Amino acid sequence: MKITNILIVSASIGLLATTLQAQGLTGTAPGLSSSQGAVAKPTAKPKNPNSINARQNKQDKRIEKGVASGELTDKEAAKLNKRQDKIERKEARMRSDGELTGKERAKLQNDLKKSNKAIKKQKHDKQKD
Repeated sequence: MKITNILIVSASIGLLATTLQAQGLTGTAPGLSSSQGAVAKPTAKPKNPNSINARQNKQDKRIEKGVASGELTDKEAAKLNKRQDKIERKEARMRSDGELTGKERAKLQNDLKKSNKAIKKQKHDKQKD
């Protein structure tokens, strides 16, 4: 019975690894060999540090750090995260036709700029939780 369970788990991990590999999201988790199909994190970083995805990632990390340091309350972080999610959904809609035009990119960059200002304002508002 134990061998059967191990085989099922191994097959599931292999299927997940194959799916993620097809999407370019493979790596090796600590303590596991790559032959075990372990997945860690995406290996590719955005090439342009000012790209939309790079800015979104940076802003998400700033929100996380703000909560950890106490600069942001949970309520503030939830509001900021909601704003970030809205931008991500907007980006997905814009990319749904297979292309992100210059005008669409400019709109997203403007939204990210506003979000960045909101993060800064909330992190430095001297609010005590």
